[in-house]
Amino acid sequence: MIDPRIRARRIEVARHEGRRRLRRAGLAAAALGVVAMLWGLALSPLLDVDALEVKGARQTGADEVRAASDISPGEAMVTLDTARAAARVRALPWVADARVMRDWPGTVRVEVVERRAVAALAGESDWMLIDAEGHQLARVADVPRGITRIEGVGVAGEVGDLLGAPAAGALRVASMLSGALRPDVLAVVADDEGALTAKVAIAGGERSALALLGPPEALEAKLLALEAVLAGANLEGVATIDVRVPTSPALTRTTEGG
Repeated sequence: MIDPRIRARRIEVARHEGRRRLRRAGLAAAALGVVAMLWGLALSPLLDVDALEVKGARQTGADEVRAASDISPGEAMVTLDTARAAARVRALPWVADARVMRDWPGTVRVEVVERRAVAALAGESDWMLIDAEGHQLARVADVPRGITRIEGVGVAGEVGDLLGAPAAGALRVASMLSGALRPDVLAVVADDEGALTAKVAIAGGERSALALLGPPEALEAKLLALEAVLAGANLEGVATIDVRVPTSPALTRTTEGG
């Protein structure tokens, strides 16, 4: 037979344990309620996307970036997949890099770094703009000012594709032109063997001459030599400027000149 005092103590311990379990259950329920309330608040119109701001999309256009991000006003800010949205924006032809950021409580900011066109290839009825890495950026009716034309190599692929190897040497020349030389280079021509020739303006743009660059090697030295000739040599009657040996440029004239 159990001592009444021991029995009473056991009952008290059991009641205490029951009350403790009840408190734990209450706290857990309260915590779940808070979480549910916060989640509901996060998904409410108080924290949805009110504005989608775009910076840096000068060529692409803000509307195209917004469409590519696939983020719409009214979406919950908390559930946005900003990494995936940035990847979609980076797939646009002009976009070199993109970041998508939340700005609480209701703004999404998209910052874009665009590629820069340095050359243009002739298509059947238009021109394809190319950046220094060979990304084909856009088709345009006319070549913009400051963009070097590449001749002898046709457009291959579509906007967004990388340019093929045949134009690589000419593209290197276009991307390496200095600020002083670029306005004088009217076009860069690549022949079937990959040898390069530049059409350059002389006599204040009244005439042109051919600058023989040869294979796409030592281009920095060749372009420096060409720049020096254009800046300092007597160009009267000059038809060709041979800088294939950049330390010894040679001029060929069609008429007697100095």
